[in-house]
Amino acid sequence: KSCTVTKREGEDPSWEAPISFKDFTNGDSVNIYFAAVDNAGNVSIIKDNPSAVLKVVIDQNPPTVKTPSFDIENSKIKVLALDKESNIDEKSIIITRNGESIELTDSKVVFGKETVTEGENQTSEKYKSITITIAKEDLVEGKNKFIISIKDFAGNTAKTSEIVIDNNAPTFHSDKRDIAIPKT
Repeated sequence: KSCTVTKREGEDPSWEAPISFKDFTNGDSVNIYFAAVDNAGNVSIIKDNPSAVLKVVIDQNPPTVKTPSFDIENSKIKVLALDKESNIDEKSIIITRNGESIELTDSKVVFGKETVTEGENQTSEKYKSITITIAKEDLVEGKNKFIISIKDFAGNTAKTSEIVIDNNAPTFHSDKRDIAIPKT
């Protein structure tokens, strides 16, 4: 099939083509070939031109997200995520506290890789590790329920289970009202 690619003018110009992927299934790989035609009718060379080919992989699966861990001493939440088809979009991670999206002040999000081995066959996968340091200012009084949403480049989203951080001040109660202290 062939189609015409048109340029959208405006503040953020882009190119678009009416291509339908509805007949493909998850994991299918599709090569899209590009050719340019000038006013004289000359067509650009496609054969042996790697820049004329765009490989598209159909991804309908959300990322795999492991149960997050919380390091209370260092105030760090760690999440492991994996997406084999289109990879994790680091810029689209959303952190919610008690149901509301938050911007973390003085907090850090660090990305890395971690190998996870699991199952009977001891299969190893390289997961993206996302470590979020929660600053004291980002904790409200009482229970803080965090959920982290992770999106892949195809737009599929996965969420962690809830991470609860209790920020209640400790209470002290004594039945004794008078305490006698002996003189020394």
